[in-house]
Amino acid sequence: MNVELNDSLKTQAVKEHSSVSEILSKLAKEYLEKTK
Repeated sequence: MNVELNDSLKTQAVKEHSSVSEILSKLAKEYLEKTK
């Protein structure tokens, strides 16, 4: 039970981290384009 819960939390954290990094990369690209 605990192992399954930990795995699900890990996968969720990874998904959230990837989504956050994608959003940050998009914002960075937009910022660089505006500053050109």
